[in-house]
Parts: sequence; C-alpha cells; structure tokens
Amino acid sequence: IKESLEAAKESGKSVAVYNARCIKPLDEETLLKIKDTKIITLEENVISGGFGSLVDTFYQSRNIKANVKNMGAKTGVVKHASVSSQIEKNGLSKKDILAVIKSR
Repeated sequence: IKESLEAAKESGKSVAVYNARCIKPLDEETLLKIKDTKIITLEENVISGGFGSLVDTFYQSRNIKANVKNMGAKTGVVKHASVSSQIEKNGLSKKDILAVIKSR
C-alpha cells in the first residue's frame, strides 16, 4: 500500500486509496459509492480469481458500467526472485502505479 499512497500523492490528481485488507466479505457499500469514479485495483496476486475479478463481477452482476483497471501479477509460472523484483516484473511498482493513475 505504501507504493499506492506515494503514487497517489505524486500524481497531482485527486486520488483516494482504499486498503481492502480482506476480499471477503466484499465492501459493497464502498464499491457502490465509488462506482462513477475511475477505479484501479492493485494486488500482489494474479488478477484472475483475485480482488480485481471480484470487483469486476460485483459491478457486472448489477449491470453497472464501472471504469475499472485491474493491476496484478501476470498469470503463469513464477520464477524465484525477491519481492521487489517480482513487483517490478509484474508492473506493480510505484512508477507503474503512477503511470496508470496519470493515464486515467
């Protein structure tokens, strides 16, 4: 979450960062409140079947056309490496988060 907070601050945009400490139960109340904003989910896990997928499914099941961009680890075989190296390889660094914020 540190990288997310730093990227949000450096972006110069009005950005809110929510820490979803657990994905179940899903915080539906918050998701409904932010449905009309640009949403970026970020997880150090694969997106498929993770938090980003739950957010997508939540909106789709309610026919809500939310603007969601999911960031997470790429699906596939993970080679042994340090956490910082894995974050870099999967596009989850502060630099990567900042680029996505600025592009939205």
